[in-house]
Amino acid sequence: MASPQAGMAALTGTLAGTRQGMISFTQQNEQEADRIGIQVLQRAGFDPQAMPSFLEKLLDQARYSTRPPEILLTHPLPESRLADARNRANQMRPVVVQSSADFYLAKARALGMYNSGRNQLTSDLLDQWSKGNVRQQHAAQYGRALQAMEASKYDEARKTLQPLLSAEPNNAWYLDLATDIDLGQKRANDAINR
Repeated sequence: MASPQAGMAALTGTLAGTRQGMISFTQQNEQEADRIGIQVLQRAGFDPQAMPSFLEKLLDQARYSTRPPEILLTHPLPESRLADARNRANQMRPVVVQSSADFYLAKARALGMYNSGRNQLTSDLLDQWSKGNVRQQHAAQYGRALQAMEASKYDEARKTLQPLLSAEPNNAWYLDLATDIDLGQKRANDAINR
């Protein structure tokens, strides 16, 4: 007659082997998904280095928080996955992606709306953009107008925004800010007629 301990040991070993097989299968699927993802990034004109950069940010976030990001609960990120993604990306032709005007305007809006000029980093970034390319210069001016509007300095905000709005009267970012300024000054009819 077989011992119950031997039966439990056999069952535990079988379950562990099955679990390891599932983990190995999952890791192979993740590697394949990463390989395809990097290829798709490159074919779409994006920098393939963005993938390992993103994975590294996820790993850092998981490393320094008590609860990892939800994606890491279902898609584990071992160091080997990051290294594999980095190696694959390094084998591809690099792609230089220029940030669009919308990118800079969106970033300026986020900084202007949520920091309201109280953050020295925001002011430093806007100063840096003021010396950059035309897209950055326009975003810096837009950011300054946003800061003025958030500080209820509506006349200053309008004066700062006006040259941008004159140059691009259909720019949705500029129109939205002009509307916010109008509403801040209780000029709803001007906002509606814009």
